[in-house]
Amino acid sequence: MLLNLRDVLASEGMCLPFDYAFSLAEEELYGEHPFQEPVKVQGKLENKADVFYLSAAVSVPVSTRCARCGKPVEYVKKLDLALVITQTVSGDDIAEDVYVVEGDSFELDDIVREELLLHMELSVLCKEDCKGLCPKCGHDLNEGDCGCDRREIDPRLQKLTQLFQE
Repeated sequence: MLLNLRDVLASEGMCLPFDYAFSLAEEELYGEHPFQEPVKVQGKLENKADVFYLSAAVSVPVSTRCARCGKPVEYVKKLDLALVITQTVSGDDIAEDVYVVEGDSFELDDIVREELLLHMELSVLCKEDCKGLCPKCGHDLNEGDCGCDRREIDPRLQKLTQLFQE
């Protein structure tokens, strides 16, 4: 969605509300396409003393896989944005919640996409106590024990095990 700063620049306290959805279906994240449904964005752009404040609530259903067992996981990612939009930069240091735009308009989709990707979880579990898969046979340990001997013996101490077997 293209937001025009001139619409809000007219007077202090001016507000431009927005409520829309856009697609990120082609976006790849960690080798998957987790955003199969539209991203919903609702918020407003406000002019306070010629500084633009963007506040938005973002929500999107996410389809991914458990990091331990590989089962499908679906959840709704919600994100609240509170950002400052400016056309000029003063000083070398720019705070992380300040976006500098060129011209009188900017594409809100780009900002929401960037913020959403920055706040995505690195790994998602199907449940907090997921046991994962057996490293020997690949059995899902959430369904029960597979019976494999999962003890790893240091190869340098392998000869000592023969002493205990005798």
